[in-house]
Amino acid sequence: MNILITPLIKKNQKSILSSSYVMGNYASNKNIKIFNHVSEYNCFYFSEILKSIENEIWKTDLIIFWKPEHEPIPIDIKKLNIPIIGIITDWSIELEAILDSIKYFDWIFTDLKGVSILNKLGFNNVSYWTVGGYVESLHKKLDDCKKIYDVVFIGNLNNTLHNHRTKWLYRLSKLSNKYNIKIIGGVYGEEYVKIINQSKIVFNHSIRGELNMRSYETLACGSLLFQEEENLEISLYFKNKKEYISYSETDFEDLLEYYINNDIERENIANSGNLTVQNHSYEKHFKNLLDLILKLDLKKKNQNEKKQYNQKNLFRPNSHILYLKNELSNYFEKVCKELTLKDFYITKDIKDLSNFYNDFGIFLLFKHHLTKESLLLKAENLFLESLKLDEYSISNYNIAILYSITKDFLLMEKYLNKTIKYLKAEKLNLEGLIINFAYSDDLKINWENANIYKDNYDEFYQRKKNILLDKIYEIFGDLYIGKNLFFISKEYYEKIIYKSYIVLFKLGKLEYSLGNKENAEFYYKKSLEKNLFNLQCTNELMKISLEKSDLIQYEFYENNLNILEKINKLN
Repeated sequence: MNILITPLIKKNQKSILSSSYVMGNYASNKNIKIFNHVSEYNCFYFSEILKSIENEIWKTDLIIFWKPEHEPIPIDIKKLNIPIIGIITDWSIELEAILDSIKYFDWIFTDLKGVSILNKLGFNNVSYWTVGGYVESLHKKLDDCKKIYDVVFIGNLNNTLHNHRTKWLYRLSKLSNKYNIKIIGGVYGEEYVKIINQSKIVFNHSIRGELNMRSYETLACGSLLFQEEENLEISLYFKNKKEYISYSETDFEDLLEYYINNDIERENIANSGNLTVQNHSYEKHFKNLLDLILKLDLKKKNQNEKKQYNQKNLFRPNSHILYLKNELSNYFEKVCKELTLKDFYITKDIKDLSNFYNDFGIFLLFKHHLTKESLLLKAENLFLESLKLDEYSISNYNIAILYSITKDFLLMEKYLNKTIKYLKAEKLNLEGLIINFAYSDDLKINWENANIYKDNYDEFYQRKKNILLDKIYEIFGDLYIGKNLFFISKEYYEKIIYKSYIVLFKLGKLEYSLGNKENAEFYYKKSLEKNLFNLQCTNELMKISLEKSDLIQYEFYENNLNILEKINKLN
């Protein structure tokens, strides 16, 4: 069987593993070819990719598409006559962008929770496969490497994306006065391996209950792995207190102190874990993947394509978002030429045509800063055309964001108020919302998290309605602060249901400016509960403590600040 795998490496990103790491010796197998990155070659069609790699001797029998949540899927996937397998990992942050395309995959492999979520959304062609692993040539014990750190965490420190882990890191950081703790992000390769080897214990906490790369890499480097008790996958492969340590809310600090101070027991467990993990390299996991694929019946093509999705149960997401996110230089021009209006005129569907105008308005809005400002005018016209066809289109919100860019605040208010009106009446079409790509954006993360409820339309719509209402109320709150209308601003902030630490901090500042120091302190404390690494909030609470002459509380926040500053120095 000839297998084409795409893509496995992204240009100039050290954090994404190359094909030789993920596949080991399989990368040089004559029956496997690798197309490294769609965006690197500006290829938007499988037909173009196949043409570039096939010849008279080598014809593709199977395609494995790696991480479609991060890589734009070629737009002719529905026409593909070759079986295609999808490997999905970060479904929790990019589900919106891929649901419309992955229904054309013949089979999908993902983590255990991902299998459950996709099954609920109507995908029955999904299996569990552990995507993580370690690189045998890289992740290993280093000779004569001293354990200079008591506990180490290396990973993403984004609070919005990993808010549950942030709470644990804060608890860990509080031990830094007693033990040598290192919390750091943005470290890869040999330096990463060296730091893991130098640590007695490596703290880990997954985002989806999956067994992530850090788990395998820690064990391969011979350090003791601390993994959250709720993890869904680790017990399938490793034994608690024999090969790793499982921690919970009640025993976290006690377990850390015990294993930091009991060298022999700690090293015995770490060594046992290192022995077992030898069966879990990327190469061995890839072999397991091939074995699983060979057992599948892939003769029936595109089973999901034949399903009749109820529009109420599955909204059409903006499937072009990943192309915009990857900044493909030629994609915009190609879409304008080849995804023409003819596809929509054939159906004569007014909502489809409205969605089409909305999507192209988003394209222009995202591209306006890269090209001519006249694109904003064209985007405005597209949103207005969308609204002519469907007054309940999400273009109401999108055009308001456009007017915020052009600083036409009266029109911005007009369309935000329309959005609120249609949301409350539950008439607003939630397809094609314009979202910031940054994972630090709470709207982006909350919107994605709501996707797991798509099997229950009422709950799904309510969640997304409240998330969007919250964002609009925050925008209005910010707008009226700029106009010095503080009491109106406060009214909007207080309407927000899912108050983020940012909104709570804004409320604290607002209350303080109005002279309500007790209320300000309340909101600052709530903000700090949601983001324990918030230096600004800690400073504000120290200021209020001094003004109240509450020295005990001041010392508490000062100690908190010292811990945070120590972490920043370590990072």
